[in-house]
Amino acid sequence: SGGAAGKDHLTPWLLDVASMMGFDSPKVVSAPNIAGSDRDAAIQRFAEGAGAAAPHLASLSIGEATASSASQMQQRSEGEDEEMEKIEPDCGHEELLRWLKTQGGLSADALESLEAARVDGGLFLVATEGDWQEEELGLEDADIARLMQLQPLFRAAAGAVE
Repeated sequence: SGGAAGKDHLTPWLLDVASMMGFDSPKVVSAPNIAGSDRDAAIQRFAEGAGAAAPHLASLSIGEATASSASQMQQRSEGEDEEMEKIEPDCGHEELLRWLKTQGGLSADALESLEAARVDGGLFLVATEGDWQEEELGLEDADIARLMQLQPLFRAAAGAVE
């Protein structure tokens, strides 16, 4: 931000926007008074601030994580096939929602949309990427990608044949 968080105008505004978006405990990494200062010292101060914020980022749920974290989650899921929770292919929407929550990787908004649409096991098995992209559902691209990753896992857990 180029200055102390209390003196600049951008950081407070960004914190307000972050809180409106649901980030309840944002971390500010700033580099105050770096103009004309020693480059190495400025980099060190910035690295310390980023290091202090790192544990907070590591504690975020997968729904708030980046796409690379989601792909790591997929790799982890593929390695846990033996431990996969069994579910009925024709399960109701509440049971499917519980299963999706245990798998992780979906935003709270996506879970809310799926709950409102009452998507059950039967619908989940046959839904296409185009179905997930319907404007009425309002799903983000990352959630659609995760749903497409979860469908084969659901088929396997449910013992359904493709």
